[in-house]
Amino acid sequence: MQTIIEKTVGEFHWVYPNVIYLTNHSYNSELGYQNIFMKLEYGFAPYQVFWGDNCPDPGSSVRASGIERTYLLIDDLVYFPLCEVPRLTNFIIFTDAGDVFIYTPDFYEANHTIFEDIGREMSLTAHINDIRINSPVFRNASSDNFWSNSFDYFFILLIPALEAVGAEISFVEPNIIMAQAEEFGQIEFRAGALVDTATGTVTEFEDGTRGCFIIDGDIYIEFVMIRVATEGALRQLGNEMFVYTPNFERSDVPSTMEEAYVLLNDLLEPDLIAFIKEGNEDIIMLHIGLGMWIRNNWIYPVPGMIAQEFVERGVTHPDSISWYIILGYHEYLNGRPSDIDSIIGSNLWF
Repeated sequence: MQTIIEKTVGEFHWVYPNVIYLTNHSYNSELGYQNIFMKLEYGFAPYQVFWGDNCPDPGSSVRASGIERTYLLIDDLVYFPLCEVPRLTNFIIFTDAGDVFIYTPDFYEANHTIFEDIGREMSLTAHINDIRINSPVFRNASSDNFWSNSFDYFFILLIPALEAVGAEISFVEPNIIMAQAEEFGQIEFRAGALVDTATGTVTEFEDGTRGCFIIDGDIYIEFVMIRVATEGALRQLGNEMFVYTPNFERSDVPSTMEEAYVLLNDLLEPDLIAFIKEGNEDIIMLHIGLGMWIRNNWIYPVPGMIAQEFVERGVTHPDSISWYIILGYHEYLNGRPSDIDSIIGSNLWF
């Protein structure tokens, strides 16, 4: 923590053994200069944080009871989890391609902000219906710093996304873009602001949305807004993000139980496959892990594929569908009947 503070614009003052002052000299209109006082106790301990003029005297008996924050003291050095940095400062912290980046807000705004929430270009690729979109991906500055792994609200350029599926594009108003394509019919996008960076002119539109901006002729849009407009589905895989239109037949979502088993063979680690094959009572824990993954990737976004097989047989709840798939996979691994009708009719429980 001391290294981070001193390498940016702050001061680190430690009143040994358990009082720390952090001062971030980046001014905030609401908080003023951001002084942080922490009262630490023992080796692993909670800490209490005070801002600005509310900092108590170092000799006070402030306790941190009930606050679940930890630090580690090793050889007179204080270590914090990286995810705690934004809690203690107003720094911006996020990961990109395996690297961790920490910025002070003024530096980030001056060097990596295009307009409002459109921030730093990321090492990501965007796709529509498995076609790569010829657009950079920009971080949304309002996204959670270190905790969020979702790219849904990151920005891309709208026109290349629409051109990737051969859409016809037209402006019907300065801020209203119409698109027509076989994949999604006719859809509309409404920009919330028109920006000219050369003159500094910003024209806002009451009928627009805050997730879409026209800046120097380019249309920046949150990726999730394309999904909403097309009534499609999102997918995230590593450093790739996808939006699928409703009528696109996805190769990553099975249509049958047999296809699901083949995909699980490729997706799962050998240890997990062996665990499912054994099928002891602990397999119920997979309802939260693997089961949630199945629901989020195979059921919720694409109700018409494998989910439809269950709906036609009277099984409609996503929790039930994902559990039947796991049960079927267990039977499949053990060489027993694992078709959908056998699994639904088996009442199998471990």
